[in-house]
Amino acid sequence: MKTGPSPDAHELPGAKDLVAWYESFPGFHDADVEQLQINGDGTGVLKVKAHRMTDRVDSDGYFVLEKQFIGTFSFSGISAINLTEFMKGCIIFSLDIRRLADGFEIDIHSSYGFGGIIRAQNIEITFEPQVSE
Repeated sequence: MKTGPSPDAHELPGAKDLVAWYESFPGFHDADVEQLQINGDGTGVLKVKAHRMTDRVDSDGYFVLEKQFIGTFSFSGISAINLTEFMKGCIIFSLDIRRLADGFEIDIHSSYGFGGIIRAQNIEITFEPQVSE
């Protein structure tokens, strides 16, 4: 399973700002799903808490995380949804974005909780940096 950034992700509105701050497009490995909302009018939101894991460990033996942020994918013109295994406490293994003829597809690979695809005409990403604890 791929864990690197998706080349087509750079085409999303808002991606340029995220790449400038994060220094690349994140793969969203081990991101926590904070919110998933799909509306009857074909709009929706996927909000995830993501980070970059370093090779450093803290005094308790845990990997040090940096560049923590809340990323929000806003969808309009949703044309397909196929999600499986939805459970509380969802963790993403990776998230791939592909350009389609009529929009984009997000392919969510699950570590725990849910995975699947969301296709939409438009997807915008915004982010809010978080203060490290």
